[in-house]
Amino acid sequence: MKYPKITLTRMLEQTVERRPDRTALIYFGTRISYVRLLEHVNRCAAGLQALGVRKGDRVALMMSNCPQFVVSYFGVLKAGATVTATSSMYTAREAAHQWHDAGASALIVDRKLHPVANTALAGVPEVKHVIVTGSRDYYPAAFAKLDKDLRTGRSSRITHHASRNTLGKISSCSRAPRTRPPSSWPTSPACNTPAAPPAFPRGRC
Repeated sequence: MKYPKITLTRMLEQTVERRPDRTALIYFGTRISYVRLLEHVNRCAAGLQALGVRKGDRVALMMSNCPQFVVSYFGVLKAGATVTATSSMYTAREAAHQWHDAGASALIVDRKLHPVANTALAGVPEVKHVIVTGSRDYYPAAFAKLDKDLRTGRSSRITHHASRNTLGKISSCSRAPRTRPPSSWPTSPACNTPAAPPAFPRGRC
């Protein structure tokens, strides 16, 4: 069997080119097309690069089955980094061991799993950035609002990022720090989208 000699992100782009409106994901009634999925992947990649994630870095993902896992997976790859997927069933000790062993420098985690992640990160100081999302954020009503906000340029208002040194304080996540308005943020060379932090909205757990 022959496999194409292209990256996974390029395979996604080719699918978008051929079938942009075909459904890529179905999640509790929310249908996400391939073209919409790629838009979110590009934003995630640009956001990770804005945080300093570079080629060769490792980014840990700790989520259950949800659209954010797919977005994060491809976003990490498109940013040039390597994914280390962490089971949502892991204990804090198991997660800490994996992240330390992989050399993870950033973590994207489901809000429901944040208590476990918070405990684990106490022993993994090399993780510098933590992005928190919620499993209900892509439910139909929440996703419709997210999509509207993204398309009207208000994505920075719904992004929540915790730097490593404030992780222990984020019972409700802190906003991503910025010094310039979103419209003037630099463009990611990888995906030509505004380099704002990943557009994962704050929502219920």
